[in-house]
Parts: sequence; C-alpha cells; structure tokens
Amino acid sequence: MSVDPRLYPGLKDLAQDYMLQHWLNDHERKGGYLASSYVNWDILHSPMYEIVRMLEQFRSLPFEQILEFHDSEVTNNGMQDRNVMEDVSKIFYLTECIQYEELKFYPQILHEPWFNRYRVHPGSGRLIALWLCGFESIKCIYTHFNEPAFIPPGDCFKISNKYEAYKEFQMMAGVGFSGRPTKLGIETYSAFPKDENDCVRTHHYDHEWQWKHITTDTDWKFMRFSEGDDFLDHKSSWRSYVIDAWEDLRNDHIQIGSCQFNFEKDKVVDIIRNLGSRSTRHVLTA
Repeated sequence: MSVDPRLYPGLKDLAQDYMLQHWLNDHERKGGYLASSYVNWDILHSPMYEIVRMLEQFRSLPFEQILEFHDSEVTNNGMQDRNVMEDVSKIFYLTECIQYEELKFYPQILHEPWFNRYRVHPGSGRLIALWLCGFESIKCIYTHFNEPAFIPPGDCFKISNKYEAYKEFQMMAGVGFSGRPTKLGIETYSAFPKDENDCVRTHHYDHEWQWKHITTDTDWKFMRFSEGDDFLDHKSSWRSYVIDAWEDLRNDHIQIGSCQFNFEKDKVVDIIRNLGSRSTRHVLTA
C-alpha cells in the first residue's frame, strides 16, 4: 500500500536521514570516506576570468531578454541565453546571502586525477560568491574513493555519521549545534557507471565528470546535498535579482561583494579585490 507523504510531513525527512546514513555506511565499508577540508585558491583555481566572461556577456544582453527571464515561470529553462542570466543573477543573490550570513551550505569538492585538478561540484555558484566576498580559504565537503590516484585536497576532518554531516554541511552551524537542517535533500548516483541508464543519470548530475578514465569493480556512488523541496523557492529568489544586476551593470564600475569591476567599452579592464587587511588589483589586457 502506497503512503501519501503529504499526510506525514516528517516521513520524507526520515527517508533522507536513512539515505544519508546508509550511503555513509556503504561508502566506508568500501574503503572510502566523506570529509570536510579547508582549501585555498591554489587548489581551487581562481574563478576571476570566468566571472569576467559572464559579466561581459550578461552586460551585452538586451533588456527584453532580461525581462522575459524575470517574468517567466521558475521551471522555464528554454529561453535564449538562460545560462548566463541564471549564473549572474545567482552570484548577485549568493553574494548578498554571504554578506548577511544567510548562505546555507558549503560547496562540495571532488578530485579528477585524470586532469590533475580539484573541482567544486555542486556549489560552483557558491564558490564564485565566496571569491567575490574575499574568502581566501574555503571549507568544502570532499568525497574520497579508495582507488589509485585519488588524493584528498588537504587535511581532512572525516565525517562518520549523519549528525556530524549535518553540522559540517551547514555554514551557520556554530558551537552547540545539534540536529538536521530544516530542509535538506539527499541524492546519490553512480560515480563510475557501466549500465546505460546509470551513465545517463551520472551525466545528468555532472556533465564534466569523465568517469571512463577509471576502471573499477566497486560500485562507488556520489552523494550530493541541496535545499531539497525548497530548491524552486531558492531558484525564484536568485532570478528576482536579474533586473537589478543588469541595471547595475549599465555603469562603468560595479561593486560585487568585496570586488570592484571597472569597465571600458563593455569590457572589464581591471578588478580590485578587497581582502580586509590588503587589496589586490588585476589589470586585464585585450
């Protein structure tokens, strides 16, 4: 007999709790672990040039497109130039969340030994916003696979149960915190899929992950966490920033978080990044 989860509002939370603890147990049994790790931009690579590209492209869009994006249904992902409108409005929103200490979750980080790099996923928008706010070291949640070539990004605090996980996932979980987030969505998917359906699903969750470089018989799975049922509200919130972002970018300079971007002829020519006790300036050439 099926159960309508609307009649039991706590049922989905219990299911998510079980899924997280089950994944942790299974992952550790296979020799892997979940951990939090503080990493700097030498590991993460600065998103500065990616931000410049987004701002310049977004700045060039006609207002009609911006208005269409703003007024569309939050589930409408089919409009022209949606990606850049989504990305820029999101970083404006997330930057403000950081400034008001309202950002919910730390980013997740994974190792891609075939590229000799670490990459944040999911959480690339949060990563950009943290850079814009002058963070020099960022806590990320790392998933380790007990396979040759996989190396943690630095010193790690291993997470062994769901209660530690809830605390480590959340940016605002301070001393004395105990309990789960109000809303937390847990999803798992194959890290090195072989079945066709699993391959499609893994590619859907991460277009950049090139699992075919690794040959293993272990059925490793990624775990990702998010806002859960609140995601569409979260998406609606960041989309509401698109008009203000476009209007702010009509000026020759703009302040986003701790960074000032100066424009000449629709191109970013220099960036001043305030790091508290010091600042850095990056002069861009054509």
